[in-house]
Amino acid sequence: MARIAARPARGLATLSPGIVMMSLLLVTLLVYTGPAQAGGIIVDVDIEKFVNGVDADTAPGIFVPVGSIVTFTYTLENFGLETLPFPVSINDDNGTPSLFGDDFAPTFVGGDTTPNGFLDPDETWTYTASRTALVGLHTNIAVVFALGDGAGPFDSDPANYFGQAPAGQVPSPAPLVLIGSGLAALAYLRRLRPGSRS
Repeated sequence: MARIAARPARGLATLSPGIVMMSLLLVTLLVYTGPAQAGGIIVDVDIEKFVNGVDADTAPGIFVPVGSIVTFTYTLENFGLETLPFPVSINDDNGTPSLFGDDFAPTFVGGDTTPNGFLDPDETWTYTASRTALVGLHTNIAVVFALGDGAGPFDSDPANYFGQAPAGQVPSPAPLVLIGSGLAALAYLRRLRPGSRS
């Protein structure tokens, strides 16, 4: 029986890796950011984060007493032409962008006026969260993702606060200062003891 030489397959297998990657990138852009007539939707979501009611985007932000309760408020708006076809979620990095274990999701307050569980055009959803103020500068960043498949981020917004000691509160002396003061007092008392050398 005569053997028939197999013909090389045509299609993606014969395309260079660069062309394949460019094609996949183009499809991704059309799906997530392309115009509606191209089969995708325009994702135009805006998030704003406030600290105690202040839009403190720039450091140092607002000054708050250390140990006080800081209230974060988040607003989420859809400026696109269509309802987002997926639920959205907000992630706050808790001021530690390189540490994911302490991230948190704020609590949804309201704004789904339809209500259908999806962010409709011109809707404004609000969220809230509270944390105890820590000392020094803290920059928290809130990010919007698609719930479930994790697509995004679609938008982000920073918020800054600076934790400081309340007015009139005197900082505690450093331990070394206390030790040095104690040794000086002990030496002085020894000099006052009868029979001690001057």
